[in-house]
Amino acid sequence: MLGAMRRLLILATIPCALALVQCGAERRSAGDNPGAGDGGQGDGGEQAVGEGEGEGEGEGEGEEDEVLVGDVVLPDCDDLDQDGYGEGTGCRGTDPDDRDANVYPGARERCDGKDNDGDSRIDNQDDDFSPDPCPLSVGVCQGSNAECRDGASVPCVAADYGPHYVQEEGRFDGQCDSRDNDCDESIDEECECTDGVVGVCPEDACADRSCTDGHWGACIRARNPSEEICDGIDNDCDGELDELAHLLCGRCPFDMMLVDLNNLDVCVDRWEASREDATSVSPGQKHDGMAVSRDNTLPWVAVTRAQALSACRKAGLHRWPGQGKDLCTVNQYIQACTYIGRLDLDPDWAYPYGRSYEPLRCNGSDADRNQSEATGSFDQCAVAVQRGAYDMSGNVAEWADEKVDGQRAVLGGSYLSDAEGMKCEGTELVSASATELHIGFRCCKGLPNQ
Repeated sequence: MLGAMRRLLILATIPCALALVQCGAERRSAGDNPGAGDGGQGDGGEQAVGEGEGEGEGEGEGEEDEVLVGDVVLPDCDDLDQDGYGEGTGCRGTDPDDRDANVYPGARERCDGKDNDGDSRIDNQDDDFSPDPCPLSVGVCQGSNAECRDGASVPCVAADYGPHYVQEEGRFDGQCDSRDNDCDESIDEECECTDGVVGVCPEDACADRSCTDGHWGACIRARNPSEEICDGIDNDCDGELDELAHLLCGRCPFDMMLVDLNNLDVCVDRWEASREDATSVSPGQKHDGMAVSRDNTLPWVAVTRAQALSACRKAGLHRWPGQGKDLCTVNQYIQACTYIGRLDLDPDWAYPYGRSYEPLRCNGSDADRNQSEATGSFDQCAVAVQRGAYDMSGNVAEWADEKVDGQRAVLGGSYLSDAEGMKCEGTELVSASATELHIGFRCCKGLPNQ
């Protein structure tokens, strides 16, 4: 008996055709093409030639629908809404509603009053419901979603953005907190300082002042001047730390570790870099200042490689005028991390503290902190020498000052890293413009060999 045979003509390339249902393919049978003059298959497979009737009828028996892409014949799929699901051997599966491209097996469950993924659960009654995000999506607003009510997303209000959100940052008490409270990609823009921070008074280095409601309080004399010693404190209250460090602290200042090898002499920050106004509970807000190496201080994270290098260059100018410090090179970092106080290296020394991994010694994934901690919090995570460096394994991965395969290296692993990533030579390759919460830095200063 006569049977109709349809062919799908797709005006696209082969790659598009292979993603057939996503390319908006046009479906036409040869018989539906006015004036084509080409009919269907006749008996014996001969092609019937018409006069423009386009009837397209022949005697093919049991022919299945097909997709014609150039010389390639693919199985057909009746898919009205072009979501990949429908009827036919070429479909990804059966479509529960072929009139709606948002309804198919495995679809995102939306807030639209429909069972999008075909599991008989609708909207937020479904375990894999995916709510619509709120318009503000940075700062404290990150991750905020609209409420789904009666099959529609309700416009977001202030309460949807959480307890730290304010519409005008810095104009209310308690909002100078090193957070982007108004979700405009700027932090504490109306604030003098970060609440709770204690800083040195600019007019009296022996006096301190506290930040309350975004403003500095009165200066209070904290100590009297004394003889400068090598302790990382401005003992004589002249505004400089360990300014006689070259006489009192050796070749490196108090806050740096000397790595003295046959092929390398370098001072390495003992602690991961922090902002000048950072504390143990606040990362600080001075984004363009110099890096400091200080114990019990939250590290400077979410910083690009260029910002980290600039902060290092501003540090140490009193010790190395006109030069400052640099980011550590890969070689400097690895040799400092594995340094054991000898003129050569132990090739099996993989971590700052030894040859074998100890899960709770440093802040890695096994410590289960899920965030960076104040510098030196893991007091056993230190290079095994006197005045050794801390956290060279874990806590935050640290920028290195060189390229690897066209990208930049961060070293030593972070609170996200496993045993392999926590090794001194553990390397992650990232874009130089990356700003990640698990990436920070420390500074180094190469010395002339003696």
